[in-house]
Amino acid sequence: MRRSRICVLAAGTLLAAAAGIAGTASAAAAGMSSHISRPVNASITAVPPIAAAADPFNLANFLSTVIGRRICLGISGGVDEGPAIVFACNTHPDQEWHFGNAFPGDAVYSQIINGNNDCLSLQGGNTATGTQLVARDCGPIIDSNQHKDQFWFPTAVDCSGYHPLLNLKATQAHNGTDFVAGTRNHGTANGTAVEIRKYENVCNDQFWSP
Repeated sequence: MRRSRICVLAAGTLLAAAAGIAGTASAAAAGMSSHISRPVNASITAVPPIAAAADPFNLANFLSTVIGRRICLGISGGVDEGPAIVFACNTHPDQEWHFGNAFPGDAVYSQIINGNNDCLSLQGGNTATGTQLVARDCGPIIDSNQHKDQFWFPTAVDCSGYHPLLNLKATQAHNGTDFVAGTRNHGTANGTAVEIRKYENVCNDQFWSP
């Protein structure tokens, strides 16, 4: 299987993020079959830190550090098939996440499941740029190839403790181009949609942290 394009590099110096989101850079390869390069204002660690987080955890957005209040990924109404949005972090079940089953044959990808036992997914299983994330019933592992949109790689790319969430189905559908979760139009207002789009190689709304 073609894996994500994330480069695991030696830890670097974290540079200040101009306006919290500016900057681009390429990175040297370091032995892992991947291609996401580190942002110029990010350091790289060797282990995906989100995967080591205690269960359950919130997924706070990097732009929380810019606006001075924590906004987290949750599900509008907390219902099955509900759209994913960001809003003020809380302890409601739709904002409390844990890791589920790993994808067979490529264990860096796993389900991310909320307190209502719904998996973070792509609406309709679509992989087009701007497709909103939703929470829906987790598909059986035996049919995992039909539910690839429910598998995520919390990468080791690091911006002040925040990391991209790479989607398996969308990345494969775009010929290995990294597709990750971010807020629509880089928004921070409560109720802003969370969508899938191409990784932008900068510390911005595409980074998440427990």
